[in-house]
Amino acid sequence: MSASSTARPALARSRASGRVLKLAAGFVGGLVLLEIAHQMTIPPARHTVLVLKAPVSAGEPVSPADVTTLTTLSAWPGALTTVPTGQVARQALPADTPLLAADWTPAAAFHGLKPGEALWTVAVTPTSGALVQLGQRVEVWSTGPAGPRLWALGVRVVGLYSSSGTPLTTPGSSSLVGGGSSSAAGLVALAVPANDLPEFLALTNPLLVTATDQPHFTLVAPVSATATHSAGAGPASPAPTTARRPRG
Repeated sequence: MSASSTARPALARSRASGRVLKLAAGFVGGLVLLEIAHQMTIPPARHTVLVLKAPVSAGEPVSPADVTTLTTLSAWPGALTTVPTGQVARQALPADTPLLAADWTPAAAFHGLKPGEALWTVAVTPTSGALVQLGQRVEVWSTGPAGPRLWALGVRVVGLYSSSGTPLTTPGSSSLVGGGSSSAAGLVALAVPANDLPEFLALTNPLLVTATDQPHFTLVAPVSATATHSAGAGPASPAPTTARRPRG
């Protein structure tokens, strides 16, 4: 058999293999183009971001009614997926601000409360609040038929508010608004031991006096020591003024 006769089948097989490879390549290429076309028809993923409807002041909480949703094409880093119920804004936030985890904190942490402390808010006037300032420690007095009475020393001021409840969070701010008028009311938030909170809630006509020599909280006498006496009985005896063990 001649060499030419044996080469023809090999050449034919080579050509057939080439055609098969071209067909396979064309098929694969078609699949790739088809997948690209399919991906182009799929709408991009969308993300829902919670944003504020209106400005929020520092220390102010937010509720579901205060937020709306914004649809974006990409996820917002640090965005919350739920409304931070029970938390307050770390600083003032304008409207349309996304709810970011870094902007919200528990109310106790915002007010600087320590473990075991509670927040006692007192309504005061320039004559009953002594124009206290953030970070100060004050004495708590009350007035009554027997005259002024001292109840606690070294009570820490952790929040100041206007009469409308707007936080006055700048250190050094006065506790009151209204140009110093004796009728201008304000609110002072004080940190007291949670176990003693009922004693403070029972006070009537509390007075706050600034004090600089009391680095720790001391409950001078529990309010319950002057229990309400029955009708017809004589006036209650003054509670002892011996200070309890100081607390932080």
